[in-house]
Amino acid sequence: MASIGEKKTHNRMEMTVKGRKVTLHFTEEPNPDVAMQVKQVLLSTCLLAADCRTADKSSNTSKFQ
Repeated sequence: MASIGEKKTHNRMEMTVKGRKVTLHFTEEPNPDVAMQVKQVLLSTCLLAADCRTADKSSNTSKFQ
């Protein structure tokens, strides 16, 4: 997933994921609210992508009926 060109500093990490540059910034102290927001966004994105794939397959098969 991450490329070999991954760089890490004390509070920042840069990597390439699927051809796109991603930079993660970290704080000195953890924030559970932000962690929960990130988790919800990732889960929502995953579910949305799964729904879109299902919808694409449904629309593709309906053309052949």
